[in-house]
Amino acid sequence: MDAAGDQDIKLQRSSPDRIAELRRSLPRFLWKSKATEEGAPPVTRVRTLVLKSKTEGLINLLEPFQEWPQLLDPHLVDILQPLVSAFIEYLFNHRSKYRQNVDKPVSSKIIPLPRAICKTLYTLCKVRGQKVITQFLENDPHNLEPMLDALEQWSQAEDLGVGSTCTNEAMVWEERFVMLLWLSHLMLAPFKLVSLASQSPGINPDATTSLRIGFHKKTPPIAKRLVTVADHYLGFASREREAAAVLLSRLALRKDMRKIELQMTLVNCALLTLDGSHSKAAPLPIYALIGILSFLAKFIVSAENEVRKPLLASIYKSVQHAMADNFPFHKELSSSAMARKLIIKIRRALTVAGIEIDAKSPRSPSCVGEDALEEVIDEMLTALADKDTSVRIAASKALSVIAVPLKFEMVAQIVELILEKLREDMVWTWSEQHEVQSIGWPDLAAQGINSPHELPAHWERSLAQVNPMSWHGLVLTLSQLLFRGSMPKYLIDTVLKALGLALQFEQRTSLGVSIGTNVRDAACFGLWSLARRIYKTADLKADSDLTFQVLANELVVAATLDSAGNIRRGASAALQELIGRHPGEIRGGIRVVQVVDYHAVALRSHAMLKVARSASKIDKVYWHALLNGLLDWRGVGSPDPQSRRHAAETIGSLAVIDALTSVHDTIKIVRDRLRKTSSYKTEVRHGLILALGEVILAGAKFYLEMDVHGSVHTYDQILEFGSHLAVQAAELWTAYCTDRPEVKDSRADDAIQFCHLDSMLRSGLMCEAVCSLISALAWITSAFHLAPVKELITRVEDIRVCVRALELSLEKTDPDVLQASAHTAERLFRLLDQHTQTQLVSKWAQRLHPTTPKTPAGSKAGAMMALAAVFQQVGNMELSAPSSPAIRAMFQDFSIDLENVLMPPLRVLILHILLEQLNYPATSIELKCITLKSLTSGVLESEVITTDLSNALEACLVDYTIDQRGDIGSLVRIEAIKAVATVLRKNLVSLPNRQRLVAKICGLAVEKLDKVRWRAWNCLQPNWGVFGLALRPQVIIADIAQTSTTDYFKQLISLCDQGWIRVPLLEGFITSAGAGSESVLQASRTAFVAFTNDRSLVALSMYCTTLVDIIHDNPSNDRVLLPAMNFLGFLFDAGVLPRLENEMFGWKRLFNIIQETQLNSTNIHKIEAAVKIYVGLAGMASLPKIKTVALKKLYQMLIHRYPKIRNVVADALFILTQDEELLGVNWSKPQKDLEIVVFRIKERLQAEDRQRLLD
Repeated sequence: MDAAGDQDIKLQRSSPDRIAELRRSLPRFLWKSKATEEGAPPVTRVRTLVLKSKTEGLINLLEPFQEWPQLLDPHLVDILQPLVSAFIEYLFNHRSKYRQNVDKPVSSKIIPLPRAICKTLYTLCKVRGQKVITQFLENDPHNLEPMLDALEQWSQAEDLGVGSTCTNEAMVWEERFVMLLWLSHLMLAPFKLVSLASQSPGINPDATTSLRIGFHKKTPPIAKRLVTVADHYLGFASREREAAAVLLSRLALRKDMRKIELQMTLVNCALLTLDGSHSKAAPLPIYALIGILSFLAKFIVSAENEVRKPLLASIYKSVQHAMADNFPFHKELSSSAMARKLIIKIRRALTVAGIEIDAKSPRSPSCVGEDALEEVIDEMLTALADKDTSVRIAASKALSVIAVPLKFEMVAQIVELILEKLREDMVWTWSEQHEVQSIGWPDLAAQGINSPHELPAHWERSLAQVNPMSWHGLVLTLSQLLFRGSMPKYLIDTVLKALGLALQFEQRTSLGVSIGTNVRDAACFGLWSLARRIYKTADLKADSDLTFQVLANELVVAATLDSAGNIRRGASAALQELIGRHPGEIRGGIRVVQVVDYHAVALRSHAMLKVARSASKIDKVYWHALLNGLLDWRGVGSPDPQSRRHAAETIGSLAVIDALTSVHDTIKIVRDRLRKTSSYKTEVRHGLILALGEVILAGAKFYLEMDVHGSVHTYDQILEFGSHLAVQAAELWTAYCTDRPEVKDSRADDAIQFCHLDSMLRSGLMCEAVCSLISALAWITSAFHLAPVKELITRVEDIRVCVRALELSLEKTDPDVLQASAHTAERLFRLLDQHTQTQLVSKWAQRLHPTTPKTPAGSKAGAMMALAAVFQQVGNMELSAPSSPAIRAMFQDFSIDLENVLMPPLRVLILHILLEQLNYPATSIELKCITLKSLTSGVLESEVITTDLSNALEACLVDYTIDQRGDIGSLVRIEAIKAVATVLRKNLVSLPNRQRLVAKICGLAVEKLDKVRWRAWNCLQPNWGVFGLALRPQVIIADIAQTSTTDYFKQLISLCDQGWIRVPLLEGFITSAGAGSESVLQASRTAFVAFTNDRSLVALSMYCTTLVDIIHDNPSNDRVLLPAMNFLGFLFDAGVLPRLENEMFGWKRLFNIIQETQLNSTNIHKIEAAVKIYVGLAGMASLPKIKTVALKKLYQMLIHRYPKIRNVVADALFILTQDEELLGVNWSKPQKDLEIVVFRIKERLQAEDRQRLLD
């Protein structure tokens, strides 16, 4: 499926800005500067608290790099060095402040600096990998004890009770993970732990959850503390468990710790705890068991042979015992995918270590066990079919790693066993009519067939019964063996055939969900490994009869047609390696690499429509491979309808690459596939019929272009091509679109004749496909002027079956079906006689007539689209007056005077019917959208417009219908904008009407909805000259995201200087500046302030007066009123309106209008907006009358019926007057309790006013 966009390309383009922002933000985020004496540089010190939102902002800058982590590599030093330095400085200078910050009830928006740094470091580990990130951590031994002290002290905050007043939770898991990882990194530094002084551990050893450890008396205290801390976190459920296991294993493997045999102590304690049968303690939770297994796995993988040799046998026995049925923790371990994965990893490491050690002492008994190797391989083969993907991946990797040191013969046995498992449940099927026969692999030998290649050609391989999980594990194991170069050369041929088969693997659940993607992904990895590793071209050619070109063909098909993006890219990478490592073996190798590029195949639609066509032009072998792929499950058999449409379009484009021969061959191939397809495979039939129509259309267009523009072919060749194409079209007409019994009998093997239409066209998909084929045949019939076509027209005299198919399709509700039906109506209409045309128009018009009872919405939509599609054709009908009685009655119902109409009568009728649907109040939003689309495609594209139509478009531009789904009127506005764009492009209206339409479009170009703004801008951009400015705008907007920028709004708000556009522009603008999203709100307000700063006070007064007029004209329209009031309040806060203190501006009128709007209102948001305006008016010191009236109004609102309003007003009055009496009152009390307080305040204020007058 397609993604919303090519994320990799977007990330690559935005990465410089993201990294620059990150490098710019980090210093301010981590440090703060403190001013010193004059002339001295400021002192910089690390912060102790940071905003949580700032931390999330940094993380959001890093998260997208998961798609392409290598982009961060050149900048890791600059990013990590400040983070590490700040953490170390905090650790040494401010460590004690962490608990203080956690214990006191601070805002939840603030977090300690270590938490922010650890969250950022964890994000970097997630993006780039912890092995890469830990290389940049400081490994100075002096950091070890402070780091350990901090971890112990800060972790004690976890003991805070539920009733604590702390609003900042204790250490989060990212902190523990990073600090444990850092401690494990410090264990690699070459120093003696005994040299570090240490205090008592901060974590109680008795609180450990995993190991029961008895320390040697010479164990350094710091080592005991490290073991205690690691053991404490070894049973946690989050990722700190992994870091604790790494810390414990690295500590055990230190040279100074091995001298006191700490590794023996830790491993024996782990094994004793894992055994569980001899322990009287409470059973361990599953995460504690996983932690112990993680430690054992890390230890065995990292230890040297001399260290792990004495422990191999005991560890192997304990692990084998752990998976036994009588083991106490067997149920927990067997039900955990993580535990099974770790056990596989331990067995792998034990087996490899045992093989290496035994190879050095061949005469000594095995250090693991005599039958350990066979047991482990058998268990790994069983795990390849595990239900969890992570376990299968671990088992496949384990088998490949174990195979590296094994002898050639034993590896061959493993591979042959894997190939034998792949053949299980594989069958070959043969279907004829309703009979299906199948034969399995074991049955071949019983019938004397040595190979499946000896079966007749009509037998097809079927993988429907195989286990997809088992196949994934088996194929991945073969790929891993190829990757590590362990594959025996004489088996490469068989393995490559298996990988080629796996590359085509596909199974679907009963719901149609694909479950074969991981198998194909494993096959891509195997083919990439084959080309990447040590296998030479000569060796592969000698040992395999499967040529490189066959592999390249399969990879090209997978890279361009596969439904999964990772498969397309994996196949592209494997193809690039195959061509690069084995040059000269692939046809058009360099061109194939350039075309089937890794980034070009990211989007499936682009890969299928563009890349596949370009690849098929390189060589005929790719043409055949891609055509076969398109006719298979990746193309016309895809479960996604849009992918089938793309596949059909691609088949049409492939057919005309070598059109003189390929068009006819393609039609034959598609018809043959269609004939063999069972009737119940609706999806496949849908794709094949679509493909047939696309091939006909592509061939006809190719012929017409050759005829007009010339061609390298001779005139006779072109004429012969057209004649053959016309004959094939005639055959398709007679095979599929006729209604004569004798033709049906002669073409019975075609299997999709349009007989029994009512049953066949119950599916909307089949309706779309049938209509597409009829449309293609009708178009070629109208477009060709050759003798075979004339004969075709005379032969197909009765095409009632096509009309019936069209009528059934027009009753569907699917948009794609209706679109195909509309195209069919337009093209088929030309072939009908005038009487049939009139009947169809009458029937469609009757469905839309207001008097028609209960017409389904689908029928109405189809009828509208059909009438619009034939609008241009009915203009050519020679009718002095309509001949149908039904049409005459409709003319009378609509009061149409036929003698005074300036258009053909049927056009007048169609236009009236569509406008009636558009203006009818009960018409649904969906039908309105379809009506507008129909008017645009049919009427306006025919350069027809009337006054009623223009008025209807204006009304639709201001449709703000809202229901439970939200602003669904935006759908109508978008379609109306498209219609107006057509009107403006074709210049269908006079200049005054043009300006009126453009003014409304300008209002929509600055409204709050992104999609509406973007669509309106696309309409305005080519019509910029109507403003009397330059032909093109100064700021070019090329992306929807750019319509939320300050430059965009500033460019449009500057049009306010033109009076004819000011009111609609500001009406739309205030919805963004007063009620838009955060980004739109900020951008629009910033643009307005910047714009007004450059204008005179007279112009500013004019703009603000227009805003007041908008409020006055919309007293009950909250959609406009609330944003306008909020925006006016902002203008007071921003100091824009106060600039008009000494100007002739209607301050009193503004107050009266706001008072009338707010009076008796129950809308709290409206009252709050009014309070903001009153506060602004009360702050006008140079207008004492207005200030007095506003203050009086605010004091009156101190006893408002809503407590929230009373509190808001009290806060505002305190800011204005600094009256401390307002602070000691609970303004949420009942109104009666507050009347005395308010009266006393008013009395005091009046006394102060009287005293001021006396003075």
